[in-house]
Amino acid sequence: DAVVGFVNPKPAKIEEGKYIKWCLPAIEPTGKLEVTFELAGLDKGDFDENDLYVEGINPEYVIGADKWEGD
Repeated sequence: DAVVGFVNPKPAKIEEGKYIKWCLPAIEPTGKLEVTFELAGLDKGDFDENDLYVEGINPEYVIGADKWEGD
């Protein structure tokens, strides 16, 4: 199983093996915000894709995101 290592910006919550949750500030329509994370304990090829969910914003405004339906 993967272990979450370095995460930037600091997340609001980490649910090991499930998700990392951030509460991010608003950005300008033409702006961008970089979010990075590191997973340790994986072999090459074990992690090649991630799911991106948003809450409180239309997912159409975030490329590749779906609406968050979790807790």
